[in-house]
Amino acid sequence: MKKIIQAITFTFIIFQLAGCSSGWQIRADQKLFEKNPIKKIALIGTATVVWPRRGGQDSAIGLLSSKAGIEKVMPMFKQQLESKGYAITFAEPIAAGIPIKSHKTHAIFEDYGNKGDASKLPDLRGDAPAFVYAISNKEVQQPAIALAFQLSDALINKTTFSYHPDQSHVQTILAATNSDTLCQIRAAGWRYSAGRAAGAFFLALLTGSMANTSDGGALGVICSDKTGKVLWQDYRPIDNDPMDANMEHIVATLKYFPNINTPLPKTCVADKKKKEVFRCET
Repeated sequence: MKKIIQAITFTFIIFQLAGCSSGWQIRADQKLFEKNPIKKIALIGTATVVWPRRGGQDSAIGLLSSKAGIEKVMPMFKQQLESKGYAITFAEPIAAGIPIKSHKTHAIFEDYGNKGDASKLPDLRGDAPAFVYAISNKEVQQPAIALAFQLSDALINKTTFSYHPDQSHVQTILAATNSDTLCQIRAAGWRYSAGRAAGAFFLALLTGSMANTSDGGALGVICSDKTGKVLWQDYRPIDNDPMDANMEHIVATLKYFPNINTPLPKTCVADKKKKEVFRCET
């Protein structure tokens, strides 16, 4: 699961710091600067929270923390998008604890933050979420889970900013929810137990290196039309407790998401080196 942490870090740090110009980077389709076609949005959400462990062990996926994270942010994303004038046709968490699909198994714990190894559950298959929600629209479930794994693969392979979701999955969800746009919400984070942090700090003292034991995480939104084309995308870091998101984090993540019937502002300037990437004035 170290790959998950590296992938998240790469996504929202390297992407924002690359280049020398100022402003916040977003990914967007050029046509959003001419006309905003988004009216009715379906929201699907997933989250994964992991605890790095000692001794070369795979990081622990925390089930309760992953669930708590996505269940907390989904209503806030819905509220913020509605405040921008959009009709939200569907807004439910889909799954919690998305593993790396290429791995055969993953360590899964019900409540690693409070109970540690005592909360160990049977290992998780690489192609199965730790928890799947019983959502209100059954037609949405399978294509949404498939899209969650596609997005995870893009994160691991560091291809998130050239990623376009599978058109057939998007179309199935849009048809089932009577929507014109699908937005995938991804919450991700990592936490360090007291023992893990202390061990890393002690090792740093012995080796003279820096101990990286800070909790962290990110919120991401990727919105696509019926062709699977990504219309808008942004990622924002969460400081301290990665799943302790509040409305301020949601507002920041959607800061450059345009209001209904409003195109993207001309103050967002195309990056000369990156396709579909724009820098917006902060």
